[in-house]
Amino acid sequence: MRPFLAGHAEGVVRVEDLGPLLLGQLAELLGRSDIALAPVIDLRQLASVNAYEHPAAMKTRTELRTVGDVFPHSTHLPGATLVDHDHPVPYEPGGPPGQTGDLNDAPLTRRHHRAKTHHGYTLRQTGPGSYEWTTPHGIRRTVDHTGTHLPDVGASHTR
Repeated sequence: MRPFLAGHAEGVVRVEDLGPLLLGQLAELLGRSDIALAPVIDLRQLASVNAYEHPAAMKTRTELRTVGDVFPHSTHLPGATLVDHDHPVPYEPGGPPGQTGDLNDAPLTRRHHRAKTHHGYTLRQTGPGSYEWTTPHGIRRTVDHTGTHLPDVGASHTR
C-alpha cells in the first residue's frame, strides 16, 4: 500500500531534527502508512469573533488549555462528555464586537452549565484556561488545567 498524506495526496514532510522526507520514508520510519497530519495549534494565540457561536478552532484551543469541563472538581475529560462552550461574560446580541473569544470561553457539561445559569454560581475567566468560581454561599475556587484550587494558593489541590 502506498502512503498518502491524510488519505489524499503524496508529498514531502518535514520532521523535526531529521529534515525533509518523502512520505514513503516517513511511513517506513513510523512503520505504518496511514499517516494523518494536523496543524500545529499555538495556545498562545488569542482571538475573538463577532458572533455568538465559538468557532471550531477556538473551541479546540480552549479544550487543549483546560483539559475538560471547568466546573470546580469536575472529572469530565475532553471527548468523554459533550460540553457547551459558555460565555463567562454573557453574550449580548447587538453588544460590543469580539464578545466570543479565547478570553470568554468556558467548556461546561450541560449539568454544570445549568448550575451556572440557574443556581447562583458565578464564573469569571481570569486568563486563557483559568477560571474563578463563586458558589451561591460565597465559597470561591479557581480552576485551571491542573485542577481545582483554593483562590490565590496555586497548586494546593482541594480534591
